[in-house]
Parts: sequence; C-alpha cells; structure tokens
Amino acid sequence: MAVASETVTVDHPIGEVFDFLVDGSRNHLWRPAVAAVIFASGPTERAVWAQSIRAGNGRLRKADYRVTWYDRPGRLELTVVNGRSRPTTEFTLKSLSPDSTRVTYTVDVKPLLWPLARTRLGAPVADAEAANILNLPGAMAN
Repeated sequence: MAVASETVTVDHPIGEVFDFLVDGSRNHLWRPAVAAVIFASGPTERAVWAQSIRAGNGRLRKADYRVTWYDRPGRLELTVVNGRSRPTTEFTLKSLSPDSTRVTYTVDVKPLLWPLARTRLGAPVADAEAANILNLPGAMAN
C-alpha cells in the first residue's frame, strides 16, 4: 500500500464543498487526468460513477468508482473498482467558519499486483493524486 495526503482550505461553506466533491461530473475541474465521468447507478450515498482517465502515455483507462462512505458534510470515501490500481480516496472536511472549509484528501493506492508491488508502484500514483486537491479552490471559484 502507498498512502499520501494533502490538505487545502476552500472559501466555501462545508455543505457546498461536500456537494461539489460527491458530484463526479465535476471531477475534471480539479483532477486534470480525468477525461470523462458519467453517473452509472445508485442513490447519491452509494453511487457508482463510470470514469475514464488519461494515463501518462495519453491512453484512456477505465477508473470507475463507487461511493463507499457518505457522511455529509464531514466525510466522503470513494473506491475505484477497476483499472491498474484500485485506490481508495477519502475526503475529510472541517468547517473553519461559515464560509471556509478545510479539506484533507487521503489516497490509499493498492496496485493490481498488491501485495507484491507495494509502495514502489503505488507511491507515485498516490502522491500525484493527492496533490490534485490543491486545484480545488480554483475549481470552485469558477
């Protein structure tokens, strides 16, 4: 396993930030590798999203995911169900004021060959994905 985490402050109320993150159709606004995401099935708190991401070589890869923990507005967990790595991502939100929210984004990557290919393959993926949360304030400002 490889785990990485980043924290960012967003100048929006906690409920708005949570709703933005749970809506997979907005992923491309803060995660540059996302090529397309469409809602596949389920209620919001157990939704499945069909997602395609652009790999480093430019090819599209499937990275469909499902909501595995939904505790509005404080915690959201998503698990990728296909692809080369199967990360679990967790958003922990804390209201700093009525118009400010701290978001901690934790990415836990389990490469397909896990446990054989532990952090050597998972660490760069986890680090890169966790750094994407730094794009969130700009994405929500638009």
